[in-house]
Amino acid sequence: MLFNAKGWLANPHIQTMWSTVFCRYGKKIKFARETFELKDGDFLHIDWFNQKPDRPIIVILHGLGGSARSPYIQEMVQALAAPEYDYTCAVMHFRGCSGVSNRLLRSYHSGDTGDLNELVSSLLIRYPGRPIGSIGYSLGGNVLLKWLGETKLANPLFAATAISVPFDLELTVEHLKTGLRKIYDQYLLQSLKKVIARDFKTKTFPFKKNHLNKIKTVHDFDEWITAPLHGFRDAHDYYTQSCCKPFLKFIAKPCLIIQAKDDPFMPKEVLPTSHQLSSSIIFNLTEFGGHVGFVERKNVFTFEKWLPKHVPQFFKVKLHSDKF
Repeated sequence: MLFNAKGWLANPHIQTMWSTVFCRYGKKIKFARETFELKDGDFLHIDWFNQKPDRPIIVILHGLGGSARSPYIQEMVQALAAPEYDYTCAVMHFRGCSGVSNRLLRSYHSGDTGDLNELVSSLLIRYPGRPIGSIGYSLGGNVLLKWLGETKLANPLFAATAISVPFDLELTVEHLKTGLRKIYDQYLLQSLKKVIARDFKTKTFPFKKNHLNKIKTVHDFDEWITAPLHGFRDAHDYYTQSCCKPFLKFIAKPCLIIQAKDDPFMPKEVLPTSHQLSSSIIFNLTEFGGHVGFVERKNVFTFEKWLPKHVPQFFKVKLHSDKF
């Protein structure tokens, strides 16, 4: 299925901001929330929808600053749970992203695959015989692809999809410092600061709260907060160890990557070459689509999102394939 943006829709910023400006899914979906206890004493909030016995489970990973309330998550959950697919959906909130502070003096980051691995391992025990797939958006896509590459053939998923992935974290963050892209940098930065500011109520950080005012970019945040909180020397060390690109060649399970060339979050230099992709990866690179956009014009007055049509169909095909 080809994505086709015509006319004024072939604009990376319109594509990127479409869901935020024009989509209002709000509280349409009523999730059932589970507190999943982690082995290190912390927890994750998992928002479940369409919980039915024996149905395949799709674990969904949001992007930076996202949650189950994000429009792109809401629309995908609705599509996956539609009668023609009837999948059970589990939205995994990264630590601190569900609106509630996590317990430990840490948060989440782009290379943290341990929590995803722990959750999926638990689901395999709780629901034996039920196929499990996963979708990751942006930061969540980086986490998903890195985990797939780390676990190789031992990975338990029947299929995975990653959307608008920052394959090279350092290049992406530097790109966000320039031009109109500074708007996105500030949007992401404010969501990061909000979580840390909230956590000052329950945690004692090795820096003062007013230090947040001195942080002006996402790179600064990663340098002064993300890296030290998670054991990295600095932002460069964090980016180097956490990006998924070196792991792509090891992915052994069916994997669809959907990426737009005009994604304003990152330069084209971040895109992997064919030699960096394993034979298990379908790399769907579109001319347009922005960052987690992919909006099509159906007719003069009607627009629709392409991802909720395309991604569930991929899982349906792979679910009935003999290749896994």
